Amino acid sequence: NSLHHSKLMEIIFAYLIAALFPLLSLAAIYTLNLYSTSQIEVVFLCLGWGLAAFFIAVQVHRFILGHTQIALLNLSRYVAPLTEETLKAALLIYLVRRPIFNYFVDGAVYGFAIGIGFAVIENFSYIANHEAMALSVAFWRAFSISMVHAVASAVIGIALGLGRFQQGALGRLFFISAGWAAAVLIHGGFNNMVSRVGIVWQAHIYAALAGLVGTAFIAWMIRRGLKEERDWIDEMLGLADQVTRNESRLVLRLAETGSLLAPIVEHFGKRKAAQIGRLLAVQAQLGVLRKTLQKTPNEKMRLDAEGQISILQHEMSILRKRIGIYPMLFLRSVFPEDNFSVWNRLESAVETPAPAAGNGDFSMTDVLQGLSDVQRQVMNAIIRNPKRATANDLKAEIDSRGQTLSESAISAALDGLLAAGKISRVAGIPNAYEVKFKRRAGLNLDDNIWSRLNNFSTEVPSGDSDVWDGLKNLLIEQAQTPKISEGKNLWLNLAQRIPQK
Repeated sequence: NSLHHSKLMEIIFAYLIAALFPLLSLAAIYTLNLYSTSQIEVVFLCLGWGLAAFFIAVQVHRFILGHTQIALLNLSRYVAPLTEETLKAALLIYLVRRPIFNYFVDGAVYGFAIGIGFAVIENFSYIANHEAMALSVAFWRAFSISMVHAVASAVIGIALGLGRFQQGALGRLFFISAGWAAAVLIHGGFNNMVSRVGIVWQAHIYAALAGLVGTAFIAWMIRRGLKEERDWIDEMLGLADQVTRNESRLVLRLAETGSLLAPIVEHFGKRKAAQIGRLLAVQAQLGVLRKTLQKTPNEKMRLDAEGQISILQHEMSILRKRIGIYPMLFLRSVFPEDNFSVWNRLESAVETPAPAAGNGDFSMTDVLQGLSDVQRQVMNAIIRNPKRATANDLKAEIDSRGQTLSESAISAALDGLLAAGKISRVAGIPNAYEVKFKRRAGLNLDDNIWSRLNNFSTEVPSGDSDVWDGLKNLLIEQAQTPKISEGKNLWLNLAQRIPQK
């Protein structure tokens, strides 16, 4: 009885190892997606499809063994990689045309999940057929073939994500074929390597190294994709979604969510911090989706992306109402660590009103309109670095964000921006440029406005009441406050720029 109990515990422990390590690897890969574009419910769907694909593959392999002359070893080396990677890829091919699949980061996460689902149930099958060495089987499979299954599927997902923006069916077919072929080679190469190594411990070492190196490669690819998505967010997030420049900077720092939200937890509690964290994630998804919309050639996929943008905008509106104005103003006043005046922080929410015709100045709303992609990159670099906007510094800034431009391209863009009157040369500094924004004077604030904004934010009902309308009324009243001796027009301009429904 004691021996039987010990063996039973060993088998149970083997099943736990076979499932736990692969699932923890998936959790680690999922958390790399800082901008939350990969939806958790889709990850679970992919896990489920991996399980289903295993059972379908078993039936296909039984049919092949029963109706052909292919031996079991050759099936494992040459046939299984073809059938299994084809079955695992089927769901990814469906998902790539949905708005929940934005870029290859999502493809990597979803593909990894499918491979993990397949591997876990396959591990269970091997343990059930080798109970005498259950722990050994579970341990080595968890670190090797489980990861190879996940990596191979993730490679297909990455290829599909990269091919999503290709013009024409031929270009997309190339990426699908290349991704599938790479996955088959990874899987088949692993099966051949392990089956041909004569010494068991060497086979185990090779297998574990292959799995872990492959997983590290997928993690590296995801980080590379996140850098591109970060640039998308920086470029696309703004007035169209009523996101201030300071808020977009916060979104770009989502990797520091804990430190960003710590002051919110201290002043307003965990619930407000969680809501703000979700708001930042939604804003990040909006930035990525807007770039996706810009790059997608397929009309149906564009319509799907527009629908998803509307859903996220609605969620963002609800979150703003639940959070309230004062916590958001508090957050903007603390991060980023720029020494902005209160007026500059408020002004960043609405930007400078468009100037009168003929005075040569531009608001933020106008300054990026009608620009080519290269001109937009150069303009954004000038805006981000107003104190070092020489041609050389602009190139360094653009290169640091992975948006490599030649000196001639930057020079041509600067010439075009100068001709359009959107930038000007800085007097006394050779080859230095500045954006021709219209500047406003400073403002003395009535201290009471902050407590009133706070009270307003907590008293707004959660129904159809528009927070912006209430804020506008407060600002108009603030402009009429007798003790304000300067800047009344700024409050009125701010009120006039509040977005309408």
